[in-house]
Amino acid sequence: GMDSELVKDANVGISAHTDFEVFTLMHQSAPGLQFLPPKTHNTKPLEWIDAPVRPEEFVVIIGDALERITNGTLRATPHRVVQ
Repeated sequence: GMDSELVKDANVGISAHTDFEVFTLMHQSAPGLQFLPPKTHNTKPLEWIDAPVRPEEFVVIIGDALERITNGTLRATPHRVVQ
């Protein structure tokens, strides 16, 4: 219900957004980064996916500018950080 939605929102450190840039490189040292997968033909609601923490790797987040340059072939990645 509404109370559970308020609790979920209270745990969000950086709310859902896409980045304006071409791309963002992130190095994660702790969990919390989540991605919203692209829509499919499936009718069930989309669920946030936790990005795995891999100290030896970087996460590449596609930004709005790259989506525009590629005419939508590469899509900007909605993401957020939860506590």
